[in-house]
Amino acid sequence: LGDALGCGGYLAALRRTEAAGLSAADAIDPTRLEALAGEGRLAEAIIAVGSLIPLPRLVLDADATWRFTHGSTGPAPDGSPEGRVAVHGPDGLLGIGHVASGALQPDKVLPPGGEA
Repeated sequence: LGDALGCGGYLAALRRTEAAGLSAADAIDPTRLEALAGEGRLAEAIIAVGSLIPLPRLVLDADATWRFTHGSTGPAPDGSPEGRVAVHGPDGLLGIGHVASGALQPDKVLPPGGEA
Protein backbone atom coordinates (compact mmCIF):
# COMPACT_ATOMS: atom_id res chain seq x y z
CA LEU A 1 0.00 0.00 0.00
CA GLY A 2 2.86 2.33 0.82
CA ASP A 3 4.45 1.66 -2.56
CA ALA A 4 1.16 2.45 -4.31
CA LEU A 5 0.95 5.75 -2.41
CA GLY A 6 4.61 6.54 -3.07
CA CYS A 7 5.42 7.00 0.62
CA GLY A 8 6.60 3.57 1.78
CA GLY A 9 5.31 1.94 4.91
CA TYR A 10 5.27 -1.22 6.96
CA LEU A 11 3.00 -3.19 9.24
CA ALA A 12 4.07 -3.82 12.80
CA ALA A 13 1.04 -5.87 13.83
CA LEU A 14 -2.28 -7.06 12.52
CA ARG A 15 -5.14 -8.52 14.51
CA ARG A 16 -8.30 -9.84 12.89
CA THR A 17 -11.23 -9.09 15.18
CA GLU A 18 -13.97 -10.63 13.05
CA ALA A 19 -14.21 -13.17 10.25
CA ALA A 20 -17.25 -14.79 8.65
CA GLY A 21 -19.53 -13.44 11.38
CA LEU A 22 -17.36 -14.81 14.19
CA SER A 23 -15.99 -12.24 16.63
CA ALA A 24 -12.70 -12.42 18.52
CA ALA A 25 -14.63 -11.17 21.56
CA ASP A 26 -16.62 -14.43 21.51
CA ALA A 27 -13.56 -16.66 21.17
CA ILE A 28 -12.52 -19.15 23.84
CA ASP A 29 -8.89 -18.92 24.89
CA PRO A 30 -6.65 -22.03 24.76
CA THR A 31 -6.50 -22.35 28.56
CA ARG A 32 -10.31 -22.52 28.77
CA LEU A 33 -10.39 -25.05 25.89
CA GLU A 34 -7.92 -27.25 27.74
CA ALA A 35 -10.04 -27.02 30.89
CA LEU A 36 -13.19 -27.96 28.97
CA ALA A 37 -11.36 -30.89 27.36
CA GLY A 38 -10.12 -32.05 30.76
CA GLU A 39 -13.70 -31.98 32.06
CA GLY A 40 -14.97 -33.89 29.02
CA ARG A 41 -16.99 -30.83 27.93
CA LEU A 42 -15.07 -29.76 24.81
CA ALA A 43 -18.20 -30.26 22.67
CA GLU A 44 -19.69 -27.19 24.41
CA ALA A 45 -17.10 -25.03 22.62
CA ILE A 46 -17.57 -26.48 19.14
CA ILE A 47 -19.74 -24.67 16.60
CA ALA A 48 -21.33 -26.97 14.02
CA VAL A 49 -19.97 -26.13 10.57
CA GLY A 50 -23.49 -26.21 9.14
CA SER A 51 -24.40 -23.10 11.09
CA LEU A 52 -21.45 -21.22 9.58
CA ILE A 53 -22.27 -21.73 5.90
CA PRO A 54 -23.66 -18.48 4.46
CA LEU A 55 -26.20 -20.18 2.19
CA PRO A 56 -29.94 -20.74 2.44
CA ARG A 57 -30.66 -23.83 4.53
CA LEU A 58 -32.60 -26.69 2.96
CA VAL A 59 -33.80 -29.53 5.22
CA LEU A 60 -34.56 -32.94 3.72
CA ASP A 61 -36.61 -35.84 5.02
CA ALA A 62 -35.08 -39.31 5.37
CA ASP A 63 -35.88 -40.45 1.79
CA ALA A 64 -34.52 -37.28 0.18
CA THR A 65 -31.48 -37.50 2.48
CA TRP A 66 -30.70 -40.97 1.13
CA ARG A 67 -30.95 -39.76 -2.48
CA PHE A 68 -28.78 -36.69 -1.82
CA THR A 69 -26.06 -38.61 0.02
CA HIS A 70 -25.90 -41.11 -2.84
CA GLY A 71 -25.42 -38.36 -5.42
CA SER A 72 -28.85 -38.52 -7.00
CA THR A 73 -30.78 -35.54 -8.30
CA GLY A 74 -34.27 -35.43 -6.85
CA PRO A 75 -37.18 -33.10 -6.36
CA ALA A 76 -36.45 -30.14 -4.10
CA PRO A 77 -38.83 -29.63 -1.16
CA ASP A 78 -41.71 -27.24 -1.83
CA GLY A 79 -40.67 -23.62 -1.39
CA SER A 80 -36.97 -24.32 -1.91
CA PRO A 81 -34.93 -21.30 -3.04
CA GLU A 82 -33.26 -21.48 -6.45
CA GLY A 83 -29.44 -21.60 -6.47
CA ARG A 84 -26.85 -22.92 -4.04
CA VAL A 85 -28.08 -24.26 -0.71
CA ALA A 86 -26.66 -25.82 2.45
CA VAL A 87 -28.41 -29.19 2.60
CA HIS A 88 -29.30 -30.68 5.98
CA GLY A 89 -30.90 -33.99 6.90
CA PRO A 90 -32.37 -35.28 10.15
CA ASP A 91 -28.88 -35.64 11.66
CA GLY A 92 -27.20 -32.44 10.44
CA LEU A 93 -25.31 -31.08 7.46
CA LEU A 94 -25.22 -33.33 4.40
CA GLY A 95 -23.38 -31.03 1.99
CA ILE A 96 -23.90 -28.31 -0.60
CA GLY A 97 -26.30 -28.60 -3.49
CA HIS A 98 -28.10 -26.43 -5.96
CA VAL A 99 -31.76 -26.11 -6.82
CA ALA A 100 -32.85 -25.42 -10.38
CA SER A 101 -36.31 -25.87 -11.89
CA GLY A 102 -37.55 -27.64 -8.75
CA ALA A 103 -34.75 -30.23 -8.70
CA LEU A 104 -32.00 -30.59 -6.08
CA GLN A 105 -28.58 -31.64 -7.40
CA PRO A 106 -25.78 -32.54 -4.95
CA ASP A 107 -22.55 -30.57 -5.52
CA LYS A 108 -20.53 -31.60 -2.44
CA VAL A 109 -21.62 -34.44 -0.17
CA LEU A 110 -20.06 -34.90 3.28
CA PRO A 111 -19.28 -38.36 4.61
CA PRO A 112 -21.68 -39.60 7.32
CA GLY A 113 -20.89 -37.89 10.62
CA GLY A 114 -18.89 -35.23 8.74
CA GLU A 115 -20.25 -32.30 10.73
CA ALA A 116 -18.79 -31.46 14.11
